[in-house]
Parts: sequence; structure tokens; C-alpha cells
Amino acid sequence: MSHSKEHFQPVEDPAGGDIAALQAAFRSGTLAPSARLDRCLTAARSTPASFITLMEERARAEAAASDARHADGKPRGPLDGIVVSYKDIIDCAGTRTTAGSPLGAESQPAAADAPIVSALTDAGAIAIGKTNLTEFAFSVLGVNPHFGTPDNPRHPGHVPGGSSSGAAVAVARGACTIAVGSDTSGSIRVPAAFCGLAGFKPSPGRYPMAGVFPLAPSLDTLGFLARRARDIALVDEVLAGDAGRATSRAAGSDLSRWPIIVPEGVLTEDLEAPVAAAFEIALQRIAAAGGRIDRRPVPAIEAAQMTLSQHGAMVGFEAVKVHAALLAAPARLARIDPNVRQRLQQAARRPAEDYAALVTQRARLAADLAADIGEAILVCPTVPHLAPECAPLLSDPARFAAVNLRTLRNTMLGSYLRLPGLALPAGPASLLASAAEGHDERLLAIGPALEAALAPLE
Repeated sequence: MSHSKEHFQPVEDPAGGDIAALQAAFRSGTLAPSARLDRCLTAARSTPASFITLMEERARAEAAASDARHADGKPRGPLDGIVVSYKDIIDCAGTRTTAGSPLGAESQPAAADAPIVSALTDAGAIAIGKTNLTEFAFSVLGVNPHFGTPDNPRHPGHVPGGSSSGAAVAVARGACTIAVGSDTSGSIRVPAAFCGLAGFKPSPGRYPMAGVFPLAPSLDTLGFLARRARDIALVDEVLAGDAGRATSRAAGSDLSRWPIIVPEGVLTEDLEAPVAAAFEIALQRIAAAGGRIDRRPVPAIEAAQMTLSQHGAMVGFEAVKVHAALLAAPARLARIDPNVRQRLQQAARRPAEDYAALVTQRARLAADLAADIGEAILVCPTVPHLAPECAPLLSDPARFAAVNLRTLRNTMLGSYLRLPGLALPAGPASLLASAAEGHDERLLAIGPALEAALAPLE
């Protein structure tokens, strides 16, 4: 299928509204959280393969409680009544955490909510269900042969991106306002790019990982997908606290406040033609909005690429440790997605010395990068190509593996270098803004300004 112009139109949200608009409607009484939930449930049921488990009973109880708080004029905060989905690697009490696998579907229901779920529930958010994903979160294309592959709402017949595939499609189709996903090597940023959404991967450790099925513990992060960057920033404020945010928000609205670096080299070369064109237009828009753009090499990024090329990716080594028992059980291993099985088996053959080198170099290169860029924001395409067609990948395992590797090129480097990253729609493509580790608030503050500059591309 060709990427014709009509495939790049934003998907309308049948449930309607960002967080600010929804809260205004809740306060005025023109919309109740339970009525909003009804619309989201309708969207969820009409979107095949986006959810593994709908939690309708819980959601309706939470919506009714939110209705009452709003009627009393006592909402718990900006997330009260907002519908949220959770990737099915995150424990929600009373539901099985499948990790997108039939093996996980045989597990016992979780006894308690993961801390991320508890925190959002305490803030008044409504948990609608558990979203689909690539098995064990171990691919960025979003294909799942067990629970189905959600169709890309922006490019029908093309992959949705993964591993947080159902999360992205649920947001795009209006089944929730916020989707909680995970990102190890690109699993939020890639589906955000392919589905025309905003997607945020934080610095490692920003949100608690307890109650989350792991892939690669030193790389795994929780994050969010939404239609708008400002909604993601609001969720982060609720979870991480609001200290100092007023200053960050004010500075972030001025694109001239912080330098914007376009890293020459691996992150901006060998781009598919529509991506290259969209990226240049995006840079022009940012400059017109006051952004101070500096195109230059960033040595730590190039060194990181050389390190990964020489020693392989950290995620594979750590995934082998997580799944050691599975790799030792041939009958169970035979039940998983062949593409995931192949990645695990290939990683298991890598020498341990490579992993040790990756760990050592990662710490040094992340420090070098932080010293080099300081308070600057890095921008590059999120993915070097547009969403590929699904069918040809399913019929050719070698092509699947090659496209998967190319898809995560830019995002995997960001993860290795411990960068928080924010993917934003940029016409048919996506722009990835990143900052040095720990500068998440700065990145989230500048996100809405970048989004506004890029809006004409949509």
C-alpha cells in the first residue's frame, strides 16, 4: 500500500476532547465522567485487537464515584474522570497480566494494582482496561499472532508500531485519553510516530516499575501516549509533583529559551524521502517560531552507535536473563511468536563480554552526552521511515527482523544514552525531541511549544 496523502490525516477522536476540555465539561455539568466512559467503551469495542482485557465493572464504579465528586464540586484534581488504559504488562488487581502471550494468559490474576495504577486511580483516573502489545514487549512493529494485531488507524494495512500497539490505537480511536505504556528501546515513541500521536519515554527511574512485567530492567521505563503533549505533561505533574513547574512551563512556551540541536550523523541520515522532507519542514516551522537551531555532530551519539554495532543491543542480553526458564523449556518456547523466539535465541548466543562492554560504555557515553548538550534539546526523526505494510513482514521473517531493527534505530540510541524522549506528530512523520537524563521537566515544558509550531504540518 502506498503512503498517499489521505492516509496522513489525523484520526478524529469520537469521544472528543483533551484533559482541559474534558475537565471544563465535567465542571459545567455538560458531560459526566460516566457518559465519557460510555463513549470510550464503545470505541474500545469497535477497535479489534486494541484491548486484551476490558475492565468494565471497575471502570463503571470509578466513573460513578467521579460523577459524585464532580457533582459535589470536589474533584481530586485534573485527572479525575479521565479515562486511562494500561499496557498488559502492568498489574491491575483482579486481571491477568498476559504480557501479550498465551503463557501469561494462563497466569493467576494480579492481587494488587501496580504503583502506577494506584497513583492514577488515587488521582481519580478511570481504568478502562489492558491494552494489547507485541509478545513480551519484544518488537517495535506491534504484531501479535495470539491476540491479533491492531490495525494502524492512520495508515490502514500498515503496522501500528510497538510494542505498545494497543495503547496507541486505543488513544487514536478514542477509547481513552491517556494510555500508559512502556518503552525499552522505542515501544512508546514508535507507535506514537506511526499512529500520529504524542508519546513520552521518561528518564530511567522516573516512575516506579513495581508490578510491571520486565523486558530489560536497566532500560525499561513506563510512559504515556496521548493526542497532545500538554496532556502528557499534566499526567507527569500529577505523578512526579509540581515543584518548580510554573517556571519550566513559562520558559518552555518560548522556543528561543533553550538551544535546539540537530545531531548530524546517524540520527538524521539515511531517511526515507517523505520523512526527510517532513523533518526539514518541521525544522523550518520551529525556526519560524523562534527556535535556535544548531546543526552539528554530537560525538557521544556516534560513539554509542559504534558501540551497539560492535556489541549488540543491551535489551537482548537482559531479555535472555528474564526469560531463562522459558528458553530452557522447548515445549513452552515453541508456543511463542516465532519472531520473538528468534530474537531471544539469537541474543542467547551473544558472549557475556559484549554485555559487560555495553554497560561500561553506556555510563561513560551518557555522561559525555550530558556534558556536551547541557540544557539543549535534541531533535531528529522518531523513525527513519513511515509505517510499513503489515502483510509483507508477516510473510518474510528475514524482512521482519531487518525492518524491526531499522525502525528502532533512533529510539534505541536514545534509550541506551538514558535520554527522556517526546515523540510529536510532524506531518506524515514524527519528530523526536530528547534531553539529557533527568531533564524531563524541561522536555515536557517545551513539548507544547514544539507541538504548536508543528501543528500546521497536520
